Amino acid sequence: MWIVWLGCVGFGMMWGWLVANRTVGFRRRLFLNTSEIVLATLLLSTVIAWKIEALMILPFLLSALLAFCMHLEWRRQLRVRYEPDIR
Repeated sequence: MWIVWLGCVGFGMMWGWLVANRTVGFRRRLFLNTSEIVLATLLLSTVIAWKIEALMILPFLLSALLAFCMHLEWRRQLRVRYEPDIR
């Protein structure tokens, strides 16, 4: 049971990181990009529920959200640190 749980958490972390990486230039077509990401995440959640167990959707989604937020914060800190000061 633990290996399944850890696999879902790892898969969620990977998915969240990749989705956050996709948000570069996101504002141009906000609705289309958001709907693509939401549909892909729902599809992956459905596959996890179908192939593994419905309860494993929770660790997948929580870890994906955590990785998404971590990636966005990491990029924000890099932007603050390395972009030239424009005044």
